Amino acid sequence: MIQKLRISNFALIEDLDLDLNEGFTVLTGETGSGKSILLNAFTLLLGERAHVSLVGPYGKKAIVEAQLTASSDDQLFFQQHNLDYDQIILLRREIVRDGKSRTFINDSPVSVAVLKAYSAQKLMVHSQYNTFELKSKAKQLELYDLLSGNEYNVEAFSKRYDDYNAYSEKLEILKTKYKKQNQDRDYNLFLKEELEGLRLNDIDYAQLEGELFKLDNAEEIQSILGEVSEFTADGGVYSKVKSFVYRLERLGAKDQSLKDLLERLHSLEDELGQVTSEASYYIDSIEVDSDRKDFVTKQWDEFNRLLLKHNLSNQDELVAFFEGLSKSAHHLEELHQKIQDMEAKQKAMKATLIESAESLHLERLNKRKKITESLQADLYQLKLAE
Repeated sequence: MIQKLRISNFALIEDLDLDLNEGFTVLTGETGSGKSILLNAFTLLLGERAHVSLVGPYGKKAIVEAQLTASSDDQLFFQQHNLDYDQIILLRREIVRDGKSRTFINDSPVSVAVLKAYSAQKLMVHSQYNTFELKSKAKQLELYDLLSGNEYNVEAFSKRYDDYNAYSEKLEILKTKYKKQNQDRDYNLFLKEELEGLRLNDIDYAQLEGELFKLDNAEEIQSILGEVSEFTADGGVYSKVKSFVYRLERLGAKDQSLKDLLERLHSLEDELGQVTSEASYYIDSIEVDSDRKDFVTKQWDEFNRLLLKHNLSNQDELVAFFEGLSKSAHHLEELHQKIQDMEAKQKAMKATLIESAESLHLERLNKRKKITESLQADLYQLKLAE
């Protein structure tokens, strides 16, 4: 029950302390006497929006405060919101001229939502048209739960219901994401299989290009290097250089320029020997294998086709592209598994929600007789029992 109402610097009210006795209190007055202002101040304690225009000319802020008698039901609310409980409950709203609003319960700062949740249980503004709300099934249930003390059970059910809807919405977002990504799945798998055929981690395509060149030009290379290998034959270039070296060494050249030339001929002799040896080795390494040539040609052509297809320039970029496709496929599998796990949890949440709804329904049915008797007793007091 409201014991006192204090209003300070609110609209035209400079300062008002209103003591309310037990029972029924009526405030009357002519038009313009301030009844509506008093009602507007009262609605602030219900958590209604505060307008700076309501701050009066008598100070920097407007204050509306109500003193209520506590009930046993209040203790649970105060525990849930970490508020100090007392037999006297003070509700206060402060509106500062710069637009800021502060809210308190028992001098502890709280949000407007907390004030609204508490005052909804204690205070009510009823206008001439509110009776129409009684035709609403939702309003009937709200009043029924209020009379039966079911508000906390309803609040618990509402939280489960909101959690279920929020979870279901999150699940639907994931399903939409999966559906969109899954539309490209077959094409991405096809691209991945194409790249797997290149064996990018096993084949060095720079070396493969060299091998293909060798296979394509095997006969001409053998012909050219065959002539090079003849450098060491009798009468060949190598023999002539070797002869020049021998004859100059016999002379025992004393001239420095001639010594330098002899040294260069020595180097040429060594280089020609190595060149002819390596040419012979290279000729021996050439094996014209038609099957191998077909494989290398096919592999090289496929490599270049996929480079062009994906607008890439080298093997490293193809490897990175392949890894991206692999990660995408793996991510899609993880997403599918996550959806399955969430669907299982959603099913469990729905079962709990249904169980909670059935429990709430039974509680409402069980308290029907008690509420009926209580209402009949009240109506009897008002001489309306029949």
